[in-house]
Amino acid sequence: MQPTPHNNKSSGFSLIEMVIVIVILGIISAIFAQVLGQQLKAALVSAELSELTPQARLPMERLARELRNAQDSQVVITSSTSIRFKMLGSSPIPTVEYRLNGTSLERKSSAGDSNWHPIARNASQNNGNAIFTLLNDASSDGLCAQTIIEYKITSASGIELPLRSSIYLRNYNCT
Repeated sequence: MQPTPHNNKSSGFSLIEMVIVIVILGIISAIFAQVLGQQLKAALVSAELSELTPQARLPMERLARELRNAQDSQVVITSSTSIRFKMLGSSPIPTVEYRLNGTSLERKSSAGDSNWHPIARNASQNNGNAIFTLLNDASSDGLCAQTIIEYKITSASGIELPLRSSIYLRNYNCT
């Protein structure tokens, strides 16, 4: 029997080919992991904002509704973080106050319990702006007293939701 000649060309992969494939798969995996991580973070932020939005908007809507119906010339901004006004529509006319106390937006009314009650937690001034600003602008359209309410709510993980509302006072006499 004669020995068969050895064929130097084998039908497998070389070590260099295997290393190149591993490097390419590593690069693709890293890109995929980064994209997946960004998508997961965006989903978490979106879920947190959907939880935070009602917490922030409900106090703003209540404040705006009450302020819109404030009695003529009884709106007093006592500081950049507190406001006091008298409400129309009930007797005796209650005085309502809102203030930012630390990180809590609070409300107090003389119509019942005269204690401060938190209506929004983790509230703060938005970029150092005043929470309450009263602008008197006698214009031809009859809208003359505008109150700007601006604050932000911060979640436990640090996501901030800024809010701003301009309210024209219905019962305000500009003269």
